[in-house]
Amino acid sequence: MFAKTFRNTLFTSTLLVGASLMVGGIAKADTTSGGEVGGTVAAESAVVFTTNGTAGTINAAAGQTNFLLGTLKIQNNDPDGWTLAVKSASGGLLADSVSGEDLAYTAVTVATVPGQTTNTSVTPTTTDTQIVVAGYHDDVAADVGVTVNITCDITGEEVPAGTYKDTLTFTISNN
Repeated sequence: MFAKTFRNTLFTSTLLVGASLMVGGIAKADTTSGGEVGGTVAAESAVVFTTNGTAGTINAAAGQTNFLLGTLKIQNNDPDGWTLAVKSASGGLLADSVSGEDLAYTAVTVATVPGQTTNTSVTPTTTDTQIVVAGYHDDVAADVGVTVNITCDITGEEVPAGTYKDTLTFTISNN
């Protein structure tokens, strides 16, 4: 009888201890959890000048206004905006390499750009001359950027027939 009672007591104690461990051992799960998420947007700043080449016909004697030099694709996503500068290899002269003659040109102009705060027609020189200053704008920051015309005025003067050209360089920088 003692053995039976001891065995029953031991069995009951084991059940109680096991039940206590099962009930007490269950961990409560957190009901909230958080963490920082995000990523980095890469800085984009590019300018691509597509020239009209030497395809345009110049009326040299009469001069010309708004002569199309080409197009400029601008992309920039700097939060402070950007500045565009232009320089001319020959200091604002369209030169003919055969005759040695040249035609002066002025008023290099960039068509209206979204977000611009300053857009000035300039006579190009051999050093960078600021032409456009702009703040951030979604259209310019987009993957495709914006494309605008570049024009100039050509002064009227008699010159020999030929191909008159110059090289323009556009530089974009973050503000």
